[in-house]
Amino acid sequence: MKNSTIYASPAPPQLDPRPHADLRAQTRQLAGEHLRNVELAPAIHRSQELQNSLLTEYAGDSPENIELLKKCLQEVSIMGINFLIPKRRVLLSVHEILRLSNLGFRFGKLDPDFEIHLQQGRRIPFFRGEPLPKQNWEQKFACVLKHEICLELLQEYRSALETINQQRQQTLESKNKNSSLNKELRQQAEENMFQFKVPTKFDLLDPPLIPMEESLFAHDQQVMEATLSNVAKKVLEMQNQGELPSLFQETTLPEIQSVPHHVMILLDMSASTFEKEIFKLSNLVCAELLRTLPAYLPDSTLSILPYSDGAQGIMNNFQNFIAPGGTTAYDAIFSFSQQLLGKTEGHRVVIHLSDGLPNSLEDACQQAKQFPTLNIHYGQIIFGHTKRVGDLADYLFVDAATTSGQDRDFTRFEKYVSHFTDVALASQGEQIILWVMQHLDEAVIAMLDLFIGQYFLQQASSETTHSEDTPTSL
Repeated sequence: MKNSTIYASPAPPQLDPRPHADLRAQTRQLAGEHLRNVELAPAIHRSQELQNSLLTEYAGDSPENIELLKKCLQEVSIMGINFLIPKRRVLLSVHEILRLSNLGFRFGKLDPDFEIHLQQGRRIPFFRGEPLPKQNWEQKFACVLKHEICLELLQEYRSALETINQQRQQTLESKNKNSSLNKELRQQAEENMFQFKVPTKFDLLDPPLIPMEESLFAHDQQVMEATLSNVAKKVLEMQNQGELPSLFQETTLPEIQSVPHHVMILLDMSASTFEKEIFKLSNLVCAELLRTLPAYLPDSTLSILPYSDGAQGIMNNFQNFIAPGGTTAYDAIFSFSQQLLGKTEGHRVVIHLSDGLPNSLEDACQQAKQFPTLNIHYGQIIFGHTKRVGDLADYLFVDAATTSGQDRDFTRFEKYVSHFTDVALASQGEQIILWVMQHLDEAVIAMLDLFIGQYFLQQASSETTHSEDTPTSL
């Protein structure tokens, strides 16, 4: 996936009570407010008092003195709060050093050749043991401003840092102590993810049509996290503006139907899908596809390829649920689908539905590289993180609430998802991490529609290139 970017920012499942919110940002915000308003309040107040004292009592009303003092100080930010502390090293001219000395400041020298001697009540600058001529007083020397207030400013800053570090440590320690809250989040995440009615055999024999009102990529609820290529983002934008065909735009269906589409669904039937009976929902989704797709793409072919340790053949109808078992051999099913689609012409699509990591990530990535070589659009939808609900809860809980951005360590859930992303990158394909299982059918249709848009964009690009390369006569 060249130039791959995150299309939809990480959106954790919507948790009760309403309204839905980004728990990570909310937790960080609350933690920050508590630190600022309670834990850091004494240090902030004292630091502001010291700043005012330094700039008013010592600098007076002289703008030159104020600017000169500021030159020796620096602002540092903690949790969005600015603290003023002395610089470790500042270059000052002899004139500036003498001016600050007359205001009552002392200096720690860093330049061993420069000294100030007090002679008959006057401060005389010396350089290498000799008085420095006045015409050389613009020469600059490295030094450190020393004053009781400067020392206190530095102490308040260090006190604030220590408070934050203590809070971070307490946050990490409370991870184990907060088992009740963590358990509640696990339960909410699990209920949200698996809030579907377990399908019956009667549902399987008479599957409903998949709603085709709008793409899941346009959904206003936080139900997934999509990792899409830049091309895919462009396609979604052009489809939304009516510049590319879409299954969700009835007027463009004839154009879509003019092309043969060959769609393969790789259906993970490994043992882990037995948990929460998610295999029944994925089976039902495939049955829904077999009923829905012919209504929109009557001349297309749709093949369901169940697999675990290896391919289990092709299914074109579902009379019974497929019993799960075995592991997830990505490389084997990738190879099988590539062999089958390699014999077809037209638009070729593989959509992979899985809840588990491949047996061998290296082998899976190696085989996935064949999809773009064979001009096959590959997409994967990762769902039903039954074995990772605990890790997902940690991801939601934000175990390092006071640490933001790149300073925060990856959670186990994020590391887990990153392995799936490696496969998507190797295939130059697209990926959906589905938070809510009941939207699986819509996710498959959204992925297929995205690939249809990509196909027509590619055709338009090749036609443009061909027309530019074709000589014309005047």
